[in-house]
Amino acid sequence: MLKIENSIFAIAKTLARQGVFLVNTNHLTNRQLHERLSNIVVFHGDQITRSSGEISYIDLVGQDSDYDDYLAYYSTVGERAAHKIRTGEQIQLCPFVSDRDKTLPKPSTEKSY
Repeated sequence: MLKIENSIFAIAKTLARQGVFLVNTNHLTNRQLHERLSNIVVFHGDQITRSSGEISYIDLVGQDSDYDDYLAYYSTVGERAAHKIRTGEQIQLCPFVSDRDKTLPKPSTEKSY
């Protein structure tokens, strides 16, 4: 497991040096995140590079297909209530699988990654 975790942080640091930062990863296991990052780098690597000084984010629940994950892990009480009114479906907030977001590289004036 440590090998996958090390690989995740190596990818995150490489992306951070290019001004690209990962957000909303806590709902994924290390294996799930590694798989998604590998797909992003392989299939969208040429779209990741940024102009010098430009910052962007890869939001791991930012795609429409991940809306259920967003509701289950990151939504507010109000968002879950609005979803119930629209669909009749009650969504319970789930505990995170990981606490890694706080340790991932963040944009800052001092680059330490």
